Amino acid sequence: MTKFQLARPGTSTPSTPTGARDESAHQHFDFRFLFRTTAVIGELQTEEASDAAWRDVGTISDDRLRRRIAEALR
Repeated sequence: MTKFQLARPGTSTPSTPTGARDESAHQHFDFRFLFRTTAVIGELQTEEASDAAWRDVGTISDDRLRRRIAEALR
């Protein structure tokens, strides 16, 4: 299994295999941090993620959060 390290505090919880989805054991990550990549990422698995989205900084309505994200992207 590939090891991951959270850049900042967050939670990671192990997930047990489920026969219904034919999937092996894996990790679930809970986060509220800026993540950016130049890789092609495909679609979010929205059935497993609540309120996760790829967003343009201009769509963030909270002024403080928008400023902090804009600063991090510089």
